[in-house]
Amino acid sequence: MSFRLKTILGVALIEAALLSLLVYEALFLLSESNAQAIEYRAQESAEQFSAAIKDALLSHDLATLETFSSQIIESKGVTYTRIIDHDDKVIAQSGNLEILRHPFVVDHAIAEVNDGIYDVEARIIEGDILYGRVQLGISIENYESTMADAKQKTVAIALVEMTLVAFFSLVLGTYLTRQLQLLREGASRLARGELGTSIVVTGKDEIAETATAFNQMSTDLLQSHQDNVGQSELLRDLLDTSSDFFWQTDEKLLIKFISVDYIAALDLETKNLLGLTLWGFLESQRYSTNMAVDSINSLLTSRKEFSDVHLEIQSSNGDTKYFSLTGKPAFNERQEFIEYRGTGREITKYVLQEEELKTAKDLAEASNKAKSLFLATMSHELRTPLNGILGLSSILEETELDKDQMELVGSINSSGQALFRLITDILDITKIETGAVELVLEPFSLTDLIGQMVALFSDKAAAGRNEITYSVEPERTVMLMGDIVRLKQILANLIGNAVKFCSDSLVRVDVRFESREDFETFLVVSVQDNGPGIAEEYRETIFDAFTQVDSSPVRSFGGTGLGLNMVRKLVTLMDGIVGLESELEAGSKFWFEIPMREIESGTSSSS
Repeated sequence: MSFRLKTILGVALIEAALLSLLVYEALFLLSESNAQAIEYRAQESAEQFSAAIKDALLSHDLATLETFSSQIIESKGVTYTRIIDHDDKVIAQSGNLEILRHPFVVDHAIAEVNDGIYDVEARIIEGDILYGRVQLGISIENYESTMADAKQKTVAIALVEMTLVAFFSLVLGTYLTRQLQLLREGASRLARGELGTSIVVTGKDEIAETATAFNQMSTDLLQSHQDNVGQSELLRDLLDTSSDFFWQTDEKLLIKFISVDYIAALDLETKNLLGLTLWGFLESQRYSTNMAVDSINSLLTSRKEFSDVHLEIQSSNGDTKYFSLTGKPAFNERQEFIEYRGTGREITKYVLQEEELKTAKDLAEASNKAKSLFLATMSHELRTPLNGILGLSSILEETELDKDQMELVGSINSSGQALFRLITDILDITKIETGAVELVLEPFSLTDLIGQMVALFSDKAAAGRNEITYSVEPERTVMLMGDIVRLKQILANLIGNAVKFCSDSLVRVDVRFESREDFETFLVVSVQDNGPGIAEEYRETIFDAFTQVDSSPVRSFGGTGLGLNMVRKLVTLMDGIVGLESELEAGSKFWFEIPMREIESGTSSSS
């Protein structure tokens, strides 16, 4: 059967179906409206008749009842009336005797009528007491005649319309099939896999637009196919080269896909997992896990995304393997759960490396703690005889000595003091490392502290032809709560280094106490000099222990390289930070910030 004939028959059948539906609906509505009118009229007539005879019935006025009964028969369409008292006795009736002999059955709708008479009834009630009933019969002959005539005319109109539609469908089908033939041929070629097929477009109507859209679709399908091939190859390569494997479940959480055929770590063919749940796999006899099975079950049944869930699985040969699992639920456009999808990977090597690193870290920390305890013990042990040496050399200085002897005793004292400072620094550092240092908080004046420390180094600065100055902001007496002893150690190291490594230079100490946007207050201190500066390669390690810028066998300045390490540890102990800014031949600036609390304010002071 040709497309043109199919079009004509199809249009005709559709038209027939639609017209049949339309005719049916029209007749149905006409029938319903007429039926409702008859039903309403009948019920109203019964109600009005019962109201009219109510008094006569209550007084048992039979003559009046007969009169009313005869009068209502004269109404158009009423075939009979019957009046019944409370004892179900007929006390008056009028109309067709043949119909009156039939048993009375109330009709609730016109559709229930099978004798051409619509039977209705109305009750006569007074004070909740039933005194009688009125029964009427309404003829539906006119209704049936009207419906038959309407049906005949409607069907005739429908047949004429179907004939016209068939004729115009033939004309239109003949025209359209010439245009659609090209589309059919192009679609056939496309179905055979000839992606990119084009057809000749003629005209500017909707068929031409459809042909243009077909050509575009064909081109898009070709491009999409090429892209899909490339993506498939890329995905296949990723699956083959990735250390991860991919997995999917169905809506019942049963495993339906795993991207690898074999998991070497477990000596497991993944086809044996298909159709199982993840927790079902974990509770199988061949494998055991340190994670409760119901935890895995809970993760998946909660329909929530999870990441890096670690599983410890012991295979049948006794080897423990570790896996990391990541999953995400997927939903359709109606937000109905359809599957879980995710990745897994073996992380046994990384877990073992982490355990080894943790063990090595624990050993290193234990070793470092042992070293610190040893240094602390040795420092204590060395200070005792050293105090004796310094004490005896001081006594020896007070005796009668010649010039050479005095120089020798002075050298003993100088060397002993340097050794004492070294031991003290080592002891302080080891105390900090072992957690033996506790900050002692006490109130102090910021301006007084800085003034004392600058004064302490004034003579030494003058000996090196250096000038030392300081400034404190705000210019008022600020009382802080902190460990003044440790602050003096920090300042002594920074100011001492600046004075020691400079000559003919200016050393400036700038101090300020400021509030930040995060409502914290900080003590900010910088010590700046115009000395030789520090080369860039030393700036990263300058705060490390035993690090010195001048590491040659013959150094211009003494020192052990512990001072700045001490500064960093003390600042860190106070929850602060320390830093350095330097430029060769231009000088250096060491600074630190420590959070600190102001306890009171006084009058202004000057330096």
